[in-house]
Amino acid sequence: TFTGTAGTVTKTVTGLGTTTPVAVVLATADLATLGDGLVTVTARQTDPAGNQSGPSTAAQFTLDTVAPAPPGLALGAGVADGATASEALQTAGVVLVIGESGSPVTVTFVGTNGPANAIT
Repeated sequence: TFTGTAGTVTKTVTGLGTTTPVAVVLATADLATLGDGLVTVTARQTDPAGNQSGPSTAAQFTLDTVAPAPPGLALGAGVADGATASEALQTAGVVLVIGESGSPVTVTFVGTNGPANAIT
């Protein structure tokens, strides 16, 4: 059972023994039911005679289905009128980027001497 901020989804799978894990897959509709945010997962097992176990220890994860906003980008200090090699290599940065906390931002530089160079 998956319990999210907006609802609950229950999936049933058949166990394959104590040493073989079984993948539980969520569908797109399940993600909408759960909603973005903290999702708590628990499991119970029922044997062929109908005896049900107690709940498993809960596991949690954060569901994030919304893409981040585009990052902010600004030229570094002294670069507005073009950059010398020294200015381009300055530790203050040739460009400054602001993005969502914890999310990688890929910055692509396209020059006249070849293909783009991406820096993450």
